[in-house]
Amino acid sequence: MNENIFLSIDLFLLSYFLILNGFYGLLLILTNPELARRFQEIKANESYKLLLFNLVPPVSIIIPAYNERETILASVTAALQIEFSHFEVIVIDDGSTDDTFSLLTTTYQLFPVPPVFPSILQTAPVKHYYRSKLYPKLLVIQKENGGREDAINAGINASTAPFFIGIDADSFIEPDAINRLMQHLLTKRNICAMGGTLCIVNGCTVKKGKITEAKLPPSFLGTMQVVEYIKTFFFGRTGWNKLGGSPLISGGFGLFNKQAVIEVGGLKKMLAGDLELTVLLHKHMHEKKEPYVIDYMFDAIVWTDVPQTYSGLAKQRKRWHSSVIDVCWRHRRMIFNFKYGVVGFLHIPYLLLGEGLGPLVEGFGYIYIACCFFYGVLNITFFWYFILIAWGVSMFLTIASVIMQEVFLRKYISSRQILKMVFFAFIENFTYRPLTVWWRIEGFFRFFTKNRFMREKMDRSLSVK
Repeated sequence: MNENIFLSIDLFLLSYFLILNGFYGLLLILTNPELARRFQEIKANESYKLLLFNLVPPVSIIIPAYNERETILASVTAALQIEFSHFEVIVIDDGSTDDTFSLLTTTYQLFPVPPVFPSILQTAPVKHYYRSKLYPKLLVIQKENGGREDAINAGINASTAPFFIGIDADSFIEPDAINRLMQHLLTKRNICAMGGTLCIVNGCTVKKGKITEAKLPPSFLGTMQVVEYIKTFFFGRTGWNKLGGSPLISGGFGLFNKQAVIEVGGLKKMLAGDLELTVLLHKHMHEKKEPYVIDYMFDAIVWTDVPQTYSGLAKQRKRWHSSVIDVCWRHRRMIFNFKYGVVGFLHIPYLLLGEGLGPLVEGFGYIYIACCFFYGVLNITFFWYFILIAWGVSMFLTIASVIMQEVFLRKYISSRQILKMVFFAFIENFTYRPLTVWWRIEGFFRFFTKNRFMREKMDRSLSVK
């Protein structure tokens, strides 16, 4: 009887990771034609000529800021320097208590303008609107604190373009990122949302809002996050383009159809406003029975700050995982619901069974193997299959992502840095990965506590002008 129990557990664990990593392998396979197609578009470069004319819609860049004095000027400067003709930059000072607003006022010579913008989405009270004497495309909104999502909603109210892009105040958009997104807008119809790649700015050289030299962060956790982000953004989300669209457009960098966002009520004030918004857009468009596209563009890039300390990273990952469980719970009626097509049968089940419950299964696997070894009943064949399927496949996918990133983007041109990332991909499974599994398990159980909606201030390790 005991042997049957152990055999059942062995088969469950192996089956789970075989299905999950097999799906990740499918995403990698689907990524290749997307990369090849996009690479040909970039080489042809014909669509860029059209962007010089009034054939593409304008776009609003919305930057919410709360106590961001260290990075706000560089972030706004980067946004103002983009290579696109028809855009505006909207900065929302969300009740900052430091000198964020005074820095904006002095640097850009702000002056008050009448409050002529409609309040389509309800937000915390707006105090004043300001324009810049130096940059006519810059609008600054000063409002009472309402949170990041509330600030973006205020920016949507004031925007004049049919599309908007939300980026964080600690992020730096590459000059050609908007061009790359809008080029895609010319080749596809019914764009509802598009996401881009988040790269890690820690360790890089930043001058006047531009990344002049890409370097790996000096810390172990920072470099591990570079490898993790490459795997997450470069192959994972590109493959979703062939499977009904991305299930998540990151709040750190995403382009949205403004009317569609207004129809779903704007961004919700919750832990994962970006994930909630993406799911709501999928849901809304399915209910309207209208064709739509939610895609990911790997070559549109924004550089962002990430936690460099153990405590800061732990807080972030616990919060992220609680938010995944929260969104899955809110939209549980979509799971395996024919009404929502591939979203109900693939997107939400993946978020729940792959992302949400994944760390619980993996953590149980670690404890199970340790207990079996301690009591002398460990099945050696099972152990090596577990290592091969759970860790080996993951290692291969990570290394493949690093190589593909260098082939198509070449952001880290130093051979030493590339070799360092490959080495970190090798050691990830038995160093960094168990940490993230533990943090995500804590985040899962945090969802069931009264602190699940608590949002801690992220530790800042970046300060640029």
